[in-house]
Amino acid sequence: MKRYDVREFGAVPDREEKQTAALQAALDACFLGGGGTVEIPAGTFRTGGLRVRSHTTLLLKEGAALVGTRVPGDYDILKDDALEPIDPERNAYCVNRWNNAILRIMFARDVAVRGEKGSLICGSNCYDPAGEEGYRGPHAITAFYSRGLSFSGYTVRDSANWAHNIRHCGNIDARDLHVFAGHDGFHIRACENVTVADSEFITGDDAVAGHGNLNVRVSNCVLNTACSSFRFGATNLLVDGCRFTGPAVYPWRGCLTDDEKIRGANEFSVRPSRMNSLSMFTYFAEDIPDIRYEPRNVVFQNCTVEGVERLVQYNLSGGDKWQQARPLFDLTLKNITARGLSEPTVLFGPEDVPLRAELENVSIETAEDYPYEAVFRTGWVKELSLRNVRIKTRAPHLIENWGRVERLTCEAFECSVPEADWCAEGSGEFWSQDI
Repeated sequence: MKRYDVREFGAVPDREEKQTAALQAALDACFLGGGGTVEIPAGTFRTGGLRVRSHTTLLLKEGAALVGTRVPGDYDILKDDALEPIDPERNAYCVNRWNNAILRIMFARDVAVRGEKGSLICGSNCYDPAGEEGYRGPHAITAFYSRGLSFSGYTVRDSANWAHNIRHCGNIDARDLHVFAGHDGFHIRACENVTVADSEFITGDDAVAGHGNLNVRVSNCVLNTACSSFRFGATNLLVDGCRFTGPAVYPWRGCLTDDEKIRGANEFSVRPSRMNSLSMFTYFAEDIPDIRYEPRNVVFQNCTVEGVERLVQYNLSGGDKWQQARPLFDLTLKNITARGLSEPTVLFGPEDVPLRAELENVSIETAEDYPYEAVFRTGWVKELSLRNVRIKTRAPHLIENWGRVERLTCEAFECSVPEADWCAEGSGEFWSQDI
């Protein structure tokens, strides 16, 4: 395949001036030439938004850095794209300001973004007063309605919104990614056939997130966050061999001062208030119409959890604004070790679709100062199966229940709570904080 060096199109590294036009010229030439590889050599290339088109590999060579500007208007590129125009009336959401990014992949086929050692995509914490929550700027990478996507080898740092914002795409392979600070690390919605492997997501917001997805496998990843490690909904999700750690290395940026947001600060004179890692798995089913399949077959296996507050937050009681749509049918946790949990595991299904939850070869230890009445808070569970499970806690009960648990199975089960005190009726109206 033909190679295109961005310097041949006028891009100059290590300049303060934007290199957007030259970088886009190289990408367009590659597309018009039938595809190939666009190479970015070592050095810093300051840029606004770029569109990566079909049959293109964008290769960041060793030491190459794409550094986004801190001017939000530099990313509003689709309305002026004459090469592959997008109808703003038919695709209003695709082209709106919220989906702006350093790299945009739209209605494309066979696109790769790859990095060699030391390559970087930096969002510069671009401040946008008209953006989400009054400060978030563009994503690092946005992809819509595309297939055959590959992401590998690079680092994303200080993304002004999500590092990866991928929607309605299929056949996605992501591996050896390194995301630091910013917001969500890898966020996919209504996508299918997705692999994420051998990566680290050390983020200020959800590490891996999304809903309405089909056939997703995440393996051998490290997740650290000031929000939820997995905020996710899917049909056929396998999370294998991952390590979940807390507290967070980077804060949730929403708790920073206005001045810190404007400056894009990463150093703080006062410790930010949100440094806690909320959960290993928070179910995500926002009340929108693109959850096409029954969410089911969600499996976490061979994972370790250390310093994270909750193991699972599944709350279809109606009180969680992020869990309002299609309920999850079943959840399996297998070969999991979790230490230092400071919040209960919530398993609360709707009465008409009670949850089936299975724990096998699981070890749970709550924190020394664990303040709650039970390890599990449940409601409308079809079956809770505890096989070869060990639980160590100072809580007086194993389960505090607000709705019927139709079947509780305990085999080779060890628990520091006496069997006579395993189950207690929940007192008052069930409540669990949105996370």
